[in-house]
This record gives sequence, C-alpha cells and structure tokens, in this order.
Amino acid sequence: MTFTDEQLKLIGHDFIQNFDTDCCVVGGSILSVLRGFYPKDVDICFYSKEDRDAAVTKAKSLNYRIYTAAPISIRMEAKEFPAATPINADEYENGIAGRPRFIDLVTGLGNSMESILEKHGFSIMSIAVDKGGTVKVHEKFEEDLENGIIRVVGDHPNKFHPNRARVLMKYLAKGFTIDNVEFAKYIPGKPDNITSTEDVMDWLADFIVGYGMNNNKK
Repeated sequence: MTFTDEQLKLIGHDFIQNFDTDCCVVGGSILSVLRGFYPKDVDICFYSKEDRDAAVTKAKSLNYRIYTAAPISIRMEAKEFPAATPINADEYENGIAGRPRFIDLVTGLGNSMESILEKHGFSIMSIAVDKGGTVKVHEKFEEDLENGIIRVVGDHPNKFHPNRARVLMKYLAKGFTIDNVEFAKYIPGKPDNITSTEDVMDWLADFIVGYGMNNNKK
C-alpha cells in the first residue's frame, strides 16, 4: 500500500518528523484519508513511555497544549486554534493549519509496529506508517475496508465495555457493518437475534445507558 504526498501530509506523516524518537501514525487518521475524509486528529504511537514523554515536551515547544489525557494517551491541541471551534476541511485545503489540530500521543501498546497493530480492535484500524514511510497493515485490512465490514482482531487494552461499545457505534455510524459472529466476539453476552445495523445501534445505546445506571446504584 502506498500514499500520495498529500495523503502523507494529511495522515500526519510529515508532522511526526518533528519528533526525535521512533514512532508511527496509526489507525483513525489513515482510515479517514483512505476513505476521502479529513482526519479530525492524528494518533501517534511511541515504543516507550520515555519516548512519549519526550514527545509531549517537543509538542509543547511546537506550540501545542495538553487538551485531555487517558491512561495510555495524552491529547494535545495546536494553540493557533481558538477553543471550541469546529474542525472543517478549510483548515487543510486553505492552509490555515498546515499541521494536525489534535494529536494523541500514545504509549503502552508495544515496542514495534507489529505489536502495536495487535492491540487494535478492528482490522480496519490495524494500519500504521512510521517515520521512514514503512506501512504495516493487518492481512484483512484492504479487503475489509473495500467491503465496509468490521472484523474483530487483536487484543485492545481497553476492557471497559461501554467504551468499546462507543467505538463500535462510531464506525457503524460511518457506514461499516458488523455481523453477529464478530459482534459477539467484541461484546460477549449480546442477544443472538440482533441482525440489522439499526438493531445493533439500539442495543449498544441501551447497553451503555444501562451500564451507567446499574453502576450508579452501587
């Protein structure tokens, strides 16, 4: 798989050249660009916590600020964007930004591109490009992207089921589909009579709401 120069810029490949350590762009931004959309953020994986922490310092020197954080990632925002403004294609097409607005600096997924891909939950997310332009993909990536299907692969560290449900809903809303077998792999315990995407979305929404209500009662 190869990318045009414009695609490499949009997925964040040009941007990661700013970092002094090895890293790779993974998942969502690449998938968005391949489907003809502008990415809303760029996920950048580092092979150690020390490398990621150094990248945070580097990003600050490039005029990024910390936006939010999670156990394995730190999201940063370019300071040229006023707070709470929408992201749109003009930011890229007219050169207003020239770099990603949001970057997610990730660690804890492995010490190689291959091990990082094993931690991504769907085949359509299992793609990575490193600083040298090397591309690694899951063996079913191109087939599943072309057919618009969600195949559950790997072992993503996020075991909190409502978060997993929200991720699945996001890709269903983008037009992908998931069959009963793959759905059961991703969230064990779902009913067997769910078949349509609309039914899946309804069940996931009820699941998330019910999970929250049950935990609030404890």
